[in-house]
Amino acid sequence: MNRVFVARGVDAMTGPAGVLVGGQSVVLYGLRRRRSVALREIAGLLPDLSAAVSSVRRCRVPVRLADGGAPVLEVPHPDPAPLRLPGGWPAGSGALLGRCYGFGGARDLRVDLAVEPHLLIVAQTGGGKSSLLQLAALSLAWSASPADLRLILIDHKREALLPLCDLPHVDSFSWRPAESAGALAWAADEIERRIADGGRAAPRVVVLIDELRSALSDRGAVACLDQIVSVGRALGVHVIAATQHVDFAGAIRANFTARAVGPVVSANAAVAAAGLPGSGAQYLPGAGAFVFVAGGSVTRFQSYYLGADVAPAVGATVERWRGVVAEGLPVAEGAQAAAAAAGVDPALLAAVAPVWRAGGSQAAMVRAAFGPAANTGGANRTRVLAAVAALEAGADSAIHS
Repeated sequence: MNRVFVARGVDAMTGPAGVLVGGQSVVLYGLRRRRSVALREIAGLLPDLSAAVSSVRRCRVPVRLADGGAPVLEVPHPDPAPLRLPGGWPAGSGALLGRCYGFGGARDLRVDLAVEPHLLIVAQTGGGKSSLLQLAALSLAWSASPADLRLILIDHKREALLPLCDLPHVDSFSWRPAESAGALAWAADEIERRIADGGRAAPRVVVLIDELRSALSDRGAVACLDQIVSVGRALGVHVIAATQHVDFAGAIRANFTARAVGPVVSANAAVAAAGLPGSGAQYLPGAGAFVFVAGGSVTRFQSYYLGADVAPAVGATVERWRGVVAEGLPVAEGAQAAAAAAGVDPALLAAVAPVWRAGGSQAAMVRAAFGPAANTGGANRTRVLAAVAALEAGADSAIHS
């Protein structure tokens, strides 16, 4: 690269002290330059720099200016590989996406749903979008109690999100088109209920969708998703979705203001996926390489890869919240009396109560009472419904006393 600068008469160069290896995704080269050398001059040399590096590696290697305005060249790692979690979940709240690298230091990238309410993950097949969706969902469940977070899972391939069904945060899992349309309708109705309740405090609801394009094959589902992404922000209802193509309704597309874009097939696909030009997504090398786009800025990061660690992570999250779900809040005396009269086990009542208060589904109540692998129908469902009847009777007695 330095030979290119010399040959073109541009007073800039890099050296060993200015090289930073970011995980196994990217290599950054800091440049020293005269003040008179504008970034646009360096930008004009990017094709030549790419050709020079490509000739050394004997394959096509894109070279681009790293984002942020500093004179830093970004080159894909010569041996890209997935990035594993360092051991346990890194501390922090929000949806964890991965790790950013720069000369100012490395940091984890998280999405605060209060700031960026809906996230779209876009990548071609094998680009890591489903793995990133798993990571975002599990990090949310790890950092928030089931009483404060409810998850709606939609996965028409029954692959990426299916292992997450045991989480105590999960209200429903849908994989058939009619079921997924019903799940989106429920979320849209929940927004209406919260509006009618005057915006009272309620658990955050996150709808997670793998293969968004398939979920939008139903016209009713399109209308419901449009309402969710348009109105849900202020009412605590959010969407995190993964897709290969961004060719759905413009109103829905516009409301995904935050995007994580992995490898795509062309410059045009990169513009459609990122919602703006110049993201460089068409040059990403894979192995968890993404750009995060929000507020007009583009941030390069490498996603953490879970792989075979998904099941252990789910199990650890179940154990983390088991005691919290079981303890809950004190059960109202009226509910206790109604439960005793109906022969409902007090322990069952205590297990069901926090999920009932949070507006969780019957299936979530069954899992809280009998374990994550429990059958959600039959006798288990009957016993839970009896506990719910007691809780409702206790609520009525409190209102009218």
